[in-house]
Amino acid sequence: MLISVINLAQPKIADAEMQKAIRAINIQIAEDFAPYWQFGARLRLEGPVGGKPDAKRLEEIRDLCRHGRGRRKEMIRASDDARLPEANKLIDSLKTEQARGSFEIAVYYEKKGRWQGAKIYYNDVLQKGPESKYAEAARTRIDEINKRTRP
Repeated sequence: MLISVINLAQPKIADAEMQKAIRAINIQIAEDFAPYWQFGARLRLEGPVGGKPDAKRLEEIRDLCRHGRGRRKEMIRASDDARLPEANKLIDSLKTEQARGSFEIAVYYEKKGRWQGAKIYYNDVLQKGPESKYAEAARTRIDEINKRTRP
């Protein structure tokens, strides 16, 4: 996972100082967290795009950061970039593909009788694609596993 950092503290914090901090954080992530995570992560400093930043766009970015990813579609609707609807479709299709992958792994675990592993991946389906065609089947399978494993 690549995490972009935008230096909104200029000129108080120079980009060179920010880059040093990012390098230190990336080293800490690699040494302390990556061995325990199932994915890698790195920070990168995003450079300025043009002249003076647009105050309205900066407020939108701050709002998105404060309220999380759940507001992505609202933020996209607020923008006038013509590429965003296509990007939104691609993001939704990727989420469905991730849900499908998790569903297949859950089915594998279920066939092997590894109920907890299956439940983990069925729940992953619900997180990655709550509105996908795999979500209802995942809910049903979780209920059946719960009935099967209750004492």
